Amino acid sequence: VGLMIAVRRSIPQLDQSTKNGGWDRFVGSELAGGTVGLLGFGNIAQLTAKKLQGFDVELIAYDKYPDTAKAAEYGVKLTTF
Repeated sequence: VGLMIAVRRSIPQLDQSTKNGGWDRFVGSELAGGTVGLLGFGNIAQLTAKKLQGFDVELIAYDKYPDTAKAAEYGVKLTTF
């Protein structure tokens, strides 16, 4: 989840720019309102979905043998690959 936030906010690039003496004015985008897709819906993806519940994102997931009860519990829409 932290890596998703870092990528959306361009934190690694801005960090490198600052280390090189720059001070770029940049406003990245937020996770809120976006869609997060999970490839597989095993234990790790389920824990990730649980953590993302508070970020106001649409969660979609594909799994060959999905746990529909957990998907409903975490508000995840199961989809095809």
